[in-house]
Amino acid sequence: DDEPLAISTLRGQFADNRAWSADLSRPAVIVGTVDMIGSRLLFSGYGSGFRTRPHHAAFIGQDTLIVHDEAHLEPAFQKLLASVETQQARDRDLRPLRVLALSATNRGNAPAFKLSEQDLNDSRIRQRIHAAKRLVPHLIDDEKKQLTEKLVALALSHRDSNRAVLIFARSLEIVQRVVTELEKTKVSPTPVSLTGTLRGWERDRLVEHPVFQRFLPPSSRVSIVEPIPTGTVYLVATSAGEVGVNLSADDLICDLSTFESMAQRFGRVNRFGELSDTVIDVVYP
Repeated sequence: DDEPLAISTLRGQFADNRAWSADLSRPAVIVGTVDMIGSRLLFSGYGSGFRTRPHHAAFIGQDTLIVHDEAHLEPAFQKLLASVETQQARDRDLRPLRVLALSATNRGNAPAFKLSEQDLNDSRIRQRIHAAKRLVPHLIDDEKKQLTEKLVALALSHRDSNRAVLIFARSLEIVQRVVTELEKTKVSPTPVSLTGTLRGWERDRLVEHPVFQRFLPPSSRVSIVEPIPTGTVYLVATSAGEVGVNLSADDLICDLSTFESMAQRFGRVNRFGELSDTVIDVVYP
């Protein structure tokens, strides 16, 4: 009478229900972080004893499809998966693992899903592809000393615009500084931040925040008691805001990062092509 499909979550600060490892004859879906999945594949699973670590490595490394989402964020993990695939093919394993890497900014030679001619003739797709985004570069002499100040100054230039302004920075420290400096200027409502240090519970609550709702399409907004503010709002994020969430800001301010990161950031502003005056300010040393 057991459920025919085991569903487990392997995530830090989240209890493992052990369903995935309880019965090896049962198919399972495991949703986990790179750290939790990768550590088990490397015979060093977090929270696992030395007797169970080889078992977990075998469970994940055999007869498994690993879907690596946003693979560009963890190239070392993708390289590990590819090396395991290669070794298993060399050893002619009977039930090797298979890897499916997903990324909108893949630089490898993997096959990609592409838009067809029929897709390109769709008015909604054309509107998104040709969305107006004007790029404005801002040169600074010393990134360590001037980056925070410049990001804040650009943010405050939108203070009376009634726009949803998204700010990206590579480091958590810069994000925290920008939020602190904006709070000192008494901007209202208070800026919200999105970083990888947030716990799952905090991320779930963030989605319900009235300010965060301004950065979501109407179809993705949840029912909340507080009204969604209409004035200028700020969301300050690390790379945690580049993937996995359907953000669409009116304007974007950011520092300079890798090609993949910049492409993901640009996709989080005027995402649906509904604006004609979107500006992207990039601060670079």
